[in-house]
Amino acid sequence: MMMSALHPYGHLAARRLGVLRQIDGATHEALLRALPALIDHLNGEHEIAALADLLAQVAAEAHDAALALANRLDAVPAAVADLNGLRKWALHGLQRHRDDAGRRRHFFEWEDPLVFSDQLAESDTAHLLAQRGALLHYLGGFGFTRHHIELHEPQAARLPPLSVAIGHGLIRFPRRCAGIAASRRHALHFAAVAHAAAHLRHSPLGRAAGNRQPMLLALMALVEDARAERLMVLEFPGLHALWGGFHVVTRESAGFEFAGLAARLARALHEPDYDDGNPWVIKGRRLFDEAAAAGLHDIAAFDSVGRLLAIDIEKMRLCLPREYRVQPPYRDDNSLLWNFNAALPEDETRSVVHEDFELRPRDELPPYVRRTDVDLRRRTRHPEWDHRLEGLREDWATVIESAPSGHRGTVPHLAVRPRARILGLDRTPDRSIRLARLAEGDELDLNAAVDSAIHQRARLSLDGRIFVRHGRRRRATAIV
Repeated sequence: MMMSALHPYGHLAARRLGVLRQIDGATHEALLRALPALIDHLNGEHEIAALADLLAQVAAEAHDAALALANRLDAVPAAVADLNGLRKWALHGLQRHRDDAGRRRHFFEWEDPLVFSDQLAESDTAHLLAQRGALLHYLGGFGFTRHHIELHEPQAARLPPLSVAIGHGLIRFPRRCAGIAASRRHALHFAAVAHAAAHLRHSPLGRAAGNRQPMLLALMALVEDARAERLMVLEFPGLHALWGGFHVVTRESAGFEFAGLAARLARALHEPDYDDGNPWVIKGRRLFDEAAAAGLHDIAAFDSVGRLLAIDIEKMRLCLPREYRVQPPYRDDNSLLWNFNAALPEDETRSVVHEDFELRPRDELPPYVRRTDVDLRRRTRHPEWDHRLEGLREDWATVIESAPSGHRGTVPHLAVRPRARILGLDRTPDRSIRLARLAEGDELDLNAAVDSAIHQRARLSLDGRIFVRHGRRRRATAIV
């Protein structure tokens, strides 16, 4: 009876489905429910049999993962159309989360099953794996023989490719070389290995990041990239041409946002003949050349260059993109330069603009900075949660309470008291009035926060107005 019911899919598919039913009946039933919606994406009974074999293989190792996959097959028909990519994805999930059932189930329920269906990524990955031995020999020529080369975790094709990441004894490469011709992949990988060797030979690693802003860290790392490469070129002059082949940005191609200006500055620091008319790029080259003339081993001098450049970027109101990638693509993400769990010896809660003021004598402060005397008795410190480090910083936020408007030390007490009372009535919030969907406020607007989370999942533009505060009611009577 069962064979006759499955006969429309073919005898071969019926036999493989029977094997799946013996291994995991629930997954078998889920596949039968999904097959009518998938039949147009499967090329005959051989692919139906192959899909049943894949689910049987997954069910033999983790039946909950196989059931989760079978339940979502009708929602991802494009993945079913590429069974080879789907098989790679499923086996990758089993291997990656072999010892964690919760993470494994989450992988099969939510992760993108199309990450191995990107033909460009598969081609670039195959090319990198084929020359991995040569790259390791090349790295060994610089004196590093204990490192390994691996690949980043696969990611969806719609996302920008990850940068090279350097760790202790490991270099991870992206699976895609976006924007790089196939003929240049070979040179790109060798340029990345040489850049990694430059950091390992000449850069201080694992420095305390403290609470420095990401913008400041990015520019300090950009300057460090150029410094390490210049030291490397002194030992191996041929690397200048290898790296220079990837410094191809121009004003027209890069633009004037932060990522474009950073790429243009990287080229200006690498190529003395590159002419860029942007004042920020010109200033960056001048500051770098002045520090290099004093000595390429003075780390503090080059840190100051990055800090001054970050000050100008903040004054230009440019922000660090959420998916910022270091350019050119052979350069790594500079994560090995910083220890994000280590605090600096000094408290650096001020912004980079405030750091600029610290560099000036007190008598030379800009005219728009108003000097005020702070009553230290009104200063309190509070803990603050750092969402980037995912840790609680004790005594991190400083709050200075302002003096009341009727303070006796400012104006005569009797003259200010009636007016202060009137202003106090104006400024007293009325808890019966709640103003919702505000950009700033005292509490979260739960409805707006839920809507924002839905928009984020749907990859729509986000609305940052997710706060609520109490309003103030206008007085209905006149006061004489």
